[in-house]
Amino acid sequence: MARWSDNPWTGGAAQLTQLVYTDKVWALLGGIDSASTHLAEQVTTKARLPLVCAASSDRTTQSAIVPWIFSLLPGNHVQAPLLAAELARRVGDQPFVVIAGEDHDSRSFLAEWNRSLAKRNLAPRFQFVYRPGDAAGDALARRACPADVAAVVLIADAASSARLVRELRTAGFHGAIFGGPALGRRRFSAEAGPAAEQVICPLLLEPGSAWTAFEDQFQRRSQRAPDFAAAATYDAVQLLVAAVRKAGLNRVRIGDALRELSPWDGMAGTVRWDPLGGNARPARLGRISAGQITPL
Repeated sequence: MARWSDNPWTGGAAQLTQLVYTDKVWALLGGIDSASTHLAEQVTTKARLPLVCAASSDRTTQSAIVPWIFSLLPGNHVQAPLLAAELARRVGDQPFVVIAGEDHDSRSFLAEWNRSLAKRNLAPRFQFVYRPGDAAGDALARRACPADVAAVVLIADAASSARLVRELRTAGFHGAIFGGPALGRRRFSAEAGPAAEQVICPLLLEPGSAWTAFEDQFQRRSQRAPDFAAAATYDAVQLLVAAVRKAGLNRVRIGDALRELSPWDGMAGTVRWDPLGGNARPARLGRISAGQITPL
């Protein structure tokens, strides 16, 4: 059963409550971002049914220490320190700037990013806020890339990051560009085009031996290539199906079965639950080349 709402905190809340208490689903898969995932977390915490999060890397989902909530992606608290370390290695004492969006995913990653910078005694020269509806994005790009800036860090959704990358390159910025997990989405590479070349971001896809067959089938069905969110969602569905078949129709036992299925060899990489229900798989960094992310 599927539910969708443009605003998760209004219509989404009502639909989710109906799923749990009227339709009496046995488990939940979702959501497509950390905002909708937090809404699902609040409901499932009280309803006591399993929630498998496929597309959110916000570690605070696990902060409630609820044993029936699981997240497949390595958390922002793992990704951000790696990105900060690579920035420090490449930039050293040269100035850099940060451009961050206002959405929930961006704010979540930005909090971990700032903590990682503080541990390294690093600070950006400027930190700009990017609003997708703001028509002055090109002006922001020019302000963010004076001649002595060595790197720009983009922490925004995929579409906004793609627009910013294009505008930075158009404005003449030739320095390094780093980004958050949204830059690993297919939409970013498709909309950024050649401007995305050599951008560095977290690599959240670790394809296994079955990846080629999965990728071919996905492209035939969807007419586009899968990204890490598509692969992780596939893994989440497979895990839920396996857990239901193992446990039967019992919410508590499905949650127990999900934990017992770890480690799981998934399409996006190994799923190995930590004590809080997050994925303990180490994160890596990647570089975009010819529209593809390759290990850095």
